[in-house]
Amino acid sequence: QWYQRRVEPKNDPKLQIKWYHNGKEVDFGHRFRLTFEFGYVALDILYTYPEDEGEYVCKAFNELGEDITRAELRCKELPAIQLENQVPKGMKKSEYLVQMEASMKKYQTEMFLTEEDVYDSERRQPPRFVTQIQSITSLEEMQATKFECQLAPVGDPNMKVEWFWNGKPLSFKTRFTPIYDFGYVAMNFGWVYPEDSGEYICRATNLYGSDETRAIIKCSGKTGIVYESQLPKGMMSIEKIREMESGWQRAPELLETETEKFKPCFVTNRVSAHRRRKCQVLLPCDWLPQTKSYVAYQWSHRH
Repeated sequence: QWYQRRVEPKNDPKLQIKWYHNGKEVDFGHRFRLTFEFGYVALDILYTYPEDEGEYVCKAFNELGEDITRAELRCKELPAIQLENQVPKGMKKSEYLVQMEASMKKYQTEMFLTEEDVYDSERRQPPRFVTQIQSITSLEEMQATKFECQLAPVGDPNMKVEWFWNGKPLSFKTRFTPIYDFGYVAMNFGWVYPEDSGEYICRATNLYGSDETRAIIKCSGKTGIVYESQLPKGMMSIEKIREMESGWQRAPELLETETEKFKPCFVTNRVSAHRRRKCQVLLPCDWLPQTKSYVAYQWSHRH
């Protein structure tokens, strides 16, 4: 991995990553691989040519803004006359087959590629999808899924793989992760929404032609009103929580239950007082019931 960085916010579903080489967007293919998973961003270049030299810019952006990071790549040019095989060092057809088998095993899929599907510059091989991506029409919102297929020739340094959704280039996001690994091509969907429904096209292009495979995704949304409890398993029921909340909202005096109810009555006799003008007067009285419940009282003055 030639260049790797961390980016925040890693959980933003609308965060997008784009790479640029000398001001032009990088075409991802066999030699160039993009990784963007949970805040980890990397650009892999399997092997380089002099034309790969220059400034590389990684741009991260969402609805709130963008940020960039830059790096320089230098490549030493080999002599004009090449007397050696230009397949990456040590990579023979048999070794390509081993890598292809390992790749299919890693992604737990059956291998349909053969030795004839290995890149040979003298054969002028156009792209060919050996297997096709398959439609998925019974997805529910927030489910994970993926498209996968196998592409020949394996090892073509000029192979370019592109993904389209409803005729438009598919923007790679945290939810969408493309893979192109020794003939294995895939698009992983971390989770899907109903608006992701539509036709997807995977197109491969090299110096000698192009080929494409297409499939449909249909995703149904969840109902607007959720009747089931969304509390994690093991937590107390929503009815219990509401009961506790209603208790917190009541005045403390009302939390005590009265076992007997009756109207108020005074239990002391009326008291008369004779005082001089501007003197303090106290008129005491007692009543029942003497509870913590609210009892309203009112004083009146009669000549």
